[in-house]
This record gives sequence, C-alpha cells and structure tokens, in this order.
Amino acid sequence: MNRLTLLIAAGLAVAGCATQEALAPELAAVCPVPAMPLVFPHPYYPEAEAQNGYEDRCTVRFDVGAAGTPENVTARCTYKAFADSAEAAMQDARFDPALSKALPQGAQCAGFNFEYSLEPLPEAS
Repeated sequence: MNRLTLLIAAGLAVAGCATQEALAPELAAVCPVPAMPLVFPHPYYPEAEAQNGYEDRCTVRFDVGAAGTPENVTARCTYKAFADSAEAAMQDARFDPALSKALPQGAQCAGFNFEYSLEPLPEAS
C-alpha cells in the first residue's frame, strides 16, 4: 500500500508573505507560520502521478477565517496535480479560530506542509 504523509513543519520558515499590505517586520520574518489543524485535511494521491512514480512536497499557504476555515488557499508544489490535491484537501481542514485574529488577513501567513510519497507503509506489529 502506498502512503500519503502529512508533514507538519517543526520550525518556522523564513520567507516574506505574499500580501498587498506591509507586514510588521516581526511577522514578515516568520511567514508562513506553521498551523496545526484541529481537523486534518485528507488529500488524495493523483493517480497519474502515482503511476509515473512522481512524489512531491507542498507548502500550502492560507488565511484563517473567523470560523477557523482556510481561506485564500495557495499550494506551492512541483507538480500541478499535487497542488490541486493539496488545495482541495484544505477545504475540509479546520484551525483554531484565534489564528484569524493573530495573523494578518490577506497575507497567507498560515502554512501547512504535505508530502506525497510512494514508499510502502511500515507493517504493523
């Protein structure tokens, strides 16, 4: 059985946020901020990519709405099919609504990582 692994960033990535407004310098240095979901996304592995042996790592950046829903979702992946899968999966994810007040709206400063891997699952003991 193939596996689809969801990676959660352990540290903060150093990159600027894609926003039309200037961010406070302390936020700009840490975007995207890794966001731990309350309800995890469940992406699918694109069939053609699996058949061709393609794997990918994706960073999904988004805003968190007042209800904890991801908004303005953009996935950055090598292959478009993986980006489509990651973006679709994020529609079912839910986050702490407090993030909507902690991060600037429109900056896509929340982040979540996916790893699409064809390695077999380890056997359960």
